[in-house]
This record gives sequence, C-alpha cells and structure tokens, in this order.
Amino acid sequence: QRIYNIAKQNSGVVLLYSQEMDENQIKDRMLSAASGVNYNRIKNKNLTENEMELIRRHYDELERLPIFIQDSSGVSIDEIRSTARLFKRRYGKIAVIAVDYLQIMHIPQKKGETRAQAIGRVTTAAKQIARDMECCFMMLSQMTRESEQKKKPQLSDLRESGAIEQDADVVEFLWHDPSETHPGGKVIQQFIAKARDIGVNEFRLLFKGWVQRFEELPR
Repeated sequence: QRIYNIAKQNSGVVLLYSQEMDENQIKDRMLSAASGVNYNRIKNKNLTENEMELIRRHYDELERLPIFIQDSSGVSIDEIRSTARLFKRRYGKIAVIAVDYLQIMHIPQKKGETRAQAIGRVTTAAKQIARDMECCFMMLSQMTRESEQKKKPQLSDLRESGAIEQDADVVEFLWHDPSETHPGGKVIQQFIAKARDIGVNEFRLLFKGWVQRFEELPR
C-alpha cells in the first residue's frame, strides 16, 4: 500500500525487491487495496462482472505507475546499487528502493567477519546508495525471537541490530496487541522508534485484511 501510494505521487520510479512473494501476489494485493475488491476473490479468480471491470480499470492504472518489481531471492546490495544507477540514468529520479527483507539477502561474510558485521556492511552501503541516488531506501528486517514475549518492541529487538539501528534514519515497528480488538479489522500498533527529523511517535492502524488495506485509527 505504501509503495503504491508513493508511486502515485509522480516523484520518481519505485524499485521493489521482493524475496518471498512473487510479482503477481504483490500486484493482487495492490489491486485489492486500490479497488476495494476482496483479496481472496482476486486470488481465486472468483469475480463478478462488476468486480472484473473494477480490477481491469485499476490494473491499467497500476501498469502505468513507475513500479518495478524484482521477485527473485538472494539479491545482493551490489546488484541493487547497479540497478539503481541504471534506473537513475534512464528515468532521472528514484523515489524509493524497498527490500523485503534484509536478513535473506545474499550477504557473504569475509574471513574473520561475524554475521552482524556483514549485515553492517549492507546497511552502510544502503545508506550510501540512498544518498547517491537522492532517494529513500526502505528495508524490512526480522526481529529477535525474544521480541515475541514483549508487549512493545524496542530497537534492540531488531535481529543483528547494531548496524541497523546506527545506520537507519527512521526505524518503524508494526505489531499486534491481541488485547486490543476492533470490529472493523485487526488493530496494528505503529511505533516510530527512531526518526532523525520527525521524532519518536506512535499511531494505531486498522488492517482490513480482506482488502489488504491499512487505515489510521484515532489514538
């Protein structure tokens, strides 16, 4: 949803590296959020004529947006850098590079280097790419198993967290508190744990899974 909305702002191309979902799965989710058509009906190709017309219209709009999806696993930071340079030359501006997710990237370890140090090289390189390309670099990360026992995640809960916490300008957590319910969907807590320019903040979101859409709730 965020990627789709950024692409609609006409502020540059969007490069999405999805290592777990393929391109069609991502587009089905985007179409559901944009059109309001039930995601499972789209996925199972069980649509009425009216829904088909809605999907066609939104699909045409989606295909016009500057979203480029690579859905192969094991992408490396060097590959991302090379692709970003190519798209920068070709299109002039990149709005965002998004990677899902950091820990399953191809991250070779040098001799004597720890896994955390190897990940640190990647996060440092990602920050440099963002500066060179003058764009946002959004990288999803795993959290530690210990975080599952906590009500609210903290920066230390980022898996192999030292370099991620140091290099990131913004760190955002999304999590679900089972004690908070809502008849309209699943309540998701959004915690901005680090933000260089906007400050720490918290929000409540409502996730409507049947249309793959987040909406902001009153605090």
